[in-house]
Amino acid sequence: MLIIFAQDRVFSNCFSFKATLRSWKQGFVSLVDALIGLPAVYSSSIDSDVENERSKFLVTELSPHKSEKEMHEAFCAQIPILLEVMTEHKKYLYRENKKRPPPMLPYPHHFVTPNNIDIDLRLHNRDLQEKIRSIVSNLLTENTPKNWFN
Repeated sequence: MLIIFAQDRVFSNCFSFKATLRSWKQGFVSLVDALIGLPAVYSSSIDSDVENERSKFLVTELSPHKSEKEMHEAFCAQIPILLEVMTEHKKYLYRENKKRPPPMLPYPHHFVTPNNIDIDLRLHNRDLQEKIRSIVSNLLTENTPKNWFN
């Protein structure tokens, strides 16, 4: 039993010789950093931070086009009514006099970005978007370095 527990004192992540050496190394690097004034150049999360910053710029705010603002407002006003009809339908599924939901209004598909770029979303196709997403992600990964220091 002593041999089994002694192995944890050599190779464990918390209380072991390996953890002691790792902590001494980190302390020595911090001491040299404090004395010389050079910051440590390695950050383990720099790649994920850069990826998060990149993904922030892939999302943009879209506002409806001037010609479709009324359509957008009518579509948004219709949503609470449809939600109410859906909850009533779930409550009274077997009643005889069922209220029919109102016909769906057309949804707006012309939008404008904050930079006044017109975007038309009529050609919404999931398969096409998946193909485009894979191509764009491949282009982004090939044209950018794999980590911060390359």
